[in-house]
Amino acid sequence: MSKLLELRRDDRCVRCGDDLRAGIEAYWLVDRRVVECVSCHSGSANEPTDVAGGSAWAEYERRSEREIEKKRQSVIDDQERRRQRAERRPLVGRIANAVTPEVTMTPASQATKAWATGAAGEERVAEVLAGVPGIDVLHDRRVPGSRANIDHIVIGPSGVFVVDAKKYQGSIEMVDKGSWLRSDWRLYVAGRVAPSWSTVCSVRLRWCGMYSVTSSSPCR
Repeated sequence: MSKLLELRRDDRCVRCGDDLRAGIEAYWLVDRRVVECVSCHSGSANEPTDVAGGSAWAEYERRSEREIEKKRQSVIDDQERRRQRAERRPLVGRIANAVTPEVTMTPASQATKAWATGAAGEERVAEVLAGVPGIDVLHDRRVPGSRANIDHIVIGPSGVFVVDAKKYQGSIEMVDKGSWLRSDWRLYVAGRVAPSWSTVCSVRLRWCGMYSVTSSSPCR
């Protein structure tokens, strides 16, 4: 959820990094407790930001605002129905209103909250990568020709690595689900199988003309 307000103090846009002077209008991102300039907020929710979790947070904000607006309208519609019911048939209408649950504002759906969870996971991975010497890291990059994005791209002496961040909780273990003739190792997190880490990746990336990489190898 975001709010357009007039800044009371100097701040900085979380997406573009521009300095924002006190007194100008900007968006306060309530869940993240950060500020975003009007220009960045008006951009596409799926636009790569080069800020870890940037497009995921933007998508969460978009979905959250849309849900809130729908729920707010549902509450208004319900109140109007109750008013009309009581006016048409005062006694029966009041009884019907009393036994009928009111429509209320409910928390964000799990599908919407998942975007915030994913964005937080990307931010945490970025924090860890920032402490690794000898590498360059790109965040939140668009896959050419699609709406998908890549969470992190790590460029180091031994190669270029695509990192897909996930926020899981629980114990991590490798379990052999194969037979005595052939092993089939699977990654489990909190007792549940994680997305396959042996899928072949094929990614073609271009970023500001500085890197052009083609990779086709098992993701590990």
